[in-house]
Amino acid sequence: MNLFTRETLALLEINIPNLITTSVSHWELLTVTVSMKPLFNLKEIKEFENILCGASGSNYKLNGFKKVIEPAKVKALNHFDPYFQDGTTWAMFEGSDVLDDVVMSKPNGSQRTIEYKLEVRWFDDPRQRNQRIAPLEDYCVMKYLQFERYKKLPNKIILMERLICNFDKTTTIGRANCDAYEFAARRNSSIKRPEPSWDYLVIHTDDLKLWTEGKDYGLAPNKKNGDWLVVFNRNNVKRRINLTKYLRNSEKRGILLSVLHEYVSDEYYVEDVAVDNWP
Repeated sequence: MNLFTRETLALLEINIPNLITTSVSHWELLTVTVSMKPLFNLKEIKEFENILCGASGSNYKLNGFKKVIEPAKVKALNHFDPYFQDGTTWAMFEGSDVLDDVVMSKPNGSQRTIEYKLEVRWFDDPRQRNQRIAPLEDYCVMKYLQFERYKKLPNKIILMERLICNFDKTTTIGRANCDAYEFAARRNSSIKRPEPSWDYLVIHTDDLKLWTEGKDYGLAPNKKNGDWLVVFNRNNVKRRINLTKYLRNSEKRGILLSVLHEYVSDEYYVEDVAVDNWP
């Protein structure tokens, strides 16, 4: 229950279900009950996480990302976004180009197709060279085959959402994030306690053509499926948009595609979450 003056109420851009006029001392205030229904409920958010935990390259994960997660992100962007607040609208790309996922339309009528990626998991990489390129808190990956394909094409924009916010050990994503930190902390006690983070990483594929192995990116094998992964630092992209301070408000609005849960330390229970064992 919050109290607003008439002037304050006029500035709110929300639908208010109930207004009760009261008198407090010499000021007339409006008592407003505002109920904000989350866009996505917990069951839906856990479905997003289950899809992201699917086996790499499986139909379940590929189709789930295309048919469930991408439409959900478009819905969230059109509902509310802490960064895109200039009247930009979003839609799913209806063409056949597999590298175009969503269409961003600006108020001036301009449009741009964008490839969307989502990372919600941390993984520990024991390779010292890769650790120098990207420590745990900055660690990002993309498939090597995708990386090579991007370098051969005209410039495209990738919007990578890096949402490392679930440290709930009762969930698969949260357990993996906690294990990655605790595994790394055993090797390096100076690693900072993990905190939820949220970034939009804007990547221009033309920039990838200029990257040098060993400096801008490293390589790591995935022994489970034979894929190679490109390891890079979230700060080594065209633009990094830090949205971490908006996590709590965005959770209340229900626009996050992963559970928000703080890290709580306990006795180490560490499975092998090294990069070699990524799904």
